[in-house]
Amino acid sequence: MEQYKVLRVVGLDISIGATGYCIMDGEKGLKDCGVVKTQPKNFASDMERFDQISMEIFSKIGDHGQDAVFIENYAYAARGHTARIAELTGIIKHDLYCTFGLKPGEQVFVVAPGTLKKYVLGSGVGDKNLVLKYIWKKWGVDIDDDNAGDAYVLARLGVDFLNYTKNDGFTCQHKYEEECVKAIAKQNGVKLGRRKKSEPRRNN
Repeated sequence: MEQYKVLRVVGLDISIGATGYCIMDGEKGLKDCGVVKTQPKNFASDMERFDQISMEIFSKIGDHGQDAVFIENYAYAARGHTARIAELTGIIKHDLYCTFGLKPGEQVFVVAPGTLKKYVLGSGVGDKNLVLKYIWKKWGVDIDDDNAGDAYVLARLGVDFLNYTKNDGFTCQHKYEEECVKAIAKQNGVKLGRRKKSEPRRNN
């Protein structure tokens, strides 16, 4: 059976002031990573601002034809703008469906903040400020913005998730990475089938 090949994956760390995005090629690696920023003074309403954010995100990712999009889920325990971020995320999910036909749980996946952090740090508990440091330490990629950094981790995790769920011989490099992949499956209602045994993957 021919193996499934991941083409492009998008990671989105959605926030109202600065949404991080990352586009990852499944074979060639990082294609683009950055932040969409907006200022409240430039908009008459949240809806106008949210529409602008969504349009700018799609201008960044729209030409790439993604296999899947991975979005950091809400931090339910956090105080502040959770409801507004949920509204913005809903708009973006809706636009992903209407523009690309990407469906939640099939091509659009949410990732719990702790799962994102565990994938890069090795533990779901740790200072958020360490994420950028460990992106450099683990993958040798220099990112200077927290939002773009989270989007980068989401995209890398997304590539592993698709490889793991589509190819039964694929193995993650570390056990904690496989635990993150399984956590995403559970968070999105994805059933994992039986897997054949294979040797642990090594770095090239």
